[in-house]
Amino acid sequence: MTYMERWWVGMLWLIVLGLVLEMVPIPSVAAAKPADSTPSTQNEPVIVQVKGTVVNLRAGPGLEHEVLDQVQQGDKLQVTGISADQKWLQIIQKDQVRWIYADLTNLFDDIWRALPVYRLDPVQEPQATTEPSLSFVGEYDNRDAHWQGTFKLEQMGPTIVAEFATNRSPVQHYARQQPEFLFTLPPSFRPALDLNWEVKGWPVTHDGLPTADQAEPRVFTVRVSRDGIVRYVDNGQVDGVGYLQYSARLAWPHAAASPFVCERSPDVRDEIVSQLVHQGLVSRDCSDITWDLLAKIRHLGPYDYTSNFGFLVVEHPHDLVGLQNVESVRFHNWGVYPEGMLAPVPQLRSLVLHAGSYHMSGPTEDRGDYDLPADLLAYTPQLTHLDLEVTTVEKLPLGFLSQVPELQSFRLAGCGKTRPARIWASRNG
Repeated sequence: MTYMERWWVGMLWLIVLGLVLEMVPIPSVAAAKPADSTPSTQNEPVIVQVKGTVVNLRAGPGLEHEVLDQVQQGDKLQVTGISADQKWLQIIQKDQVRWIYADLTNLFDDIWRALPVYRLDPVQEPQATTEPSLSFVGEYDNRDAHWQGTFKLEQMGPTIVAEFATNRSPVQHYARQQPEFLFTLPPSFRPALDLNWEVKGWPVTHDGLPTADQAEPRVFTVRVSRDGIVRYVDNGQVDGVGYLQYSARLAWPHAAASPFVCERSPDVRDEIVSQLVHQGLVSRDCSDITWDLLAKIRHLGPYDYTSNFGFLVVEHPHDLVGLQNVESVRFHNWGVYPEGMLAPVPQLRSLVLHAGSYHMSGPTEDRGDYDLPADLLAYTPQLTHLDLEVTTVEKLPLGFLSQVPELQSFRLAGCGKTRPARIWASRNG
């Protein structure tokens, strides 16, 4: 074969090889696609059913996110993930990613444990150009069901004082048969921790009138969560409750506040530490105390009764912040009564207060007594036992006891021969 013949044969093989290569697909390296927020699931899809009547679907796991759609009771949704705090479910609805509050579905514990967990960056809210409001008045979401339902919020330093009231509310229905939010707190009034409150209500008819049998009041539980959601709790307390009328005063530490236990008045600081050490919850370091630990304290009154006659001295307005579950206290305040001193302890049942400053063994004329603030008991409507020590009955403001309608036991000491019964009548009509 000549040189030219070999050259043409080689060229022919190159052409054939090129055609073959064009027929064989060669994988290419594509640009990385941004990760979709919808997770891919290898197992069977998780389906939940909506429990609330009408439930919002949001763009993200939180009330600060936009409402994009709504679903009805009984609707079935495919779950693709859960928020880090396990309160919100990521679902697919109309081929779009949405978020729904988990408690308004029939999600079971053994399901969410297998779901992917999502930690989203918080939504950046615009900065306020003015100081936040110190008070707020709002209404229950469903005013037809919760007749004349209103709530009032007041910020007192690091404490939020709240009053919830309605003339008629189907507590059992909204706790069990149709669980829904009662209302949502504005962001600037939300608590530093999830709270459960026991509230007393009086049975009424559908028209808001007292029942014919004048039934005894019933106790039920209201939950206030960190994300501002307020709702009834489904437990044995709501069995047979029906419609209730109630007015409750609550208090909680502001979400932006720190416990600042070490900066409180020495008596209060040491008593908080002693109470938690006695429960085996902390060491002697006050800096280790959190809001959750403060909420475990039920009583304030030194275990060591050798100082201050076994009584606390409250010097600053916020000494009792975060102690919203305290039920009994013993004070000796040496005439210092910070404004709203008892506002952080609305669950208070028993108060022992030495309201004067004097030498215990000295004559009466040496005793230095002080006037009690007229609104001292305005924030403790559940008080049932009151023990006061003052030198004269005039130190009791007019109508002082009318602020505590649940009061069952009242003792007044240090005022000579005046009897408690006479004082009660003379000061409260």
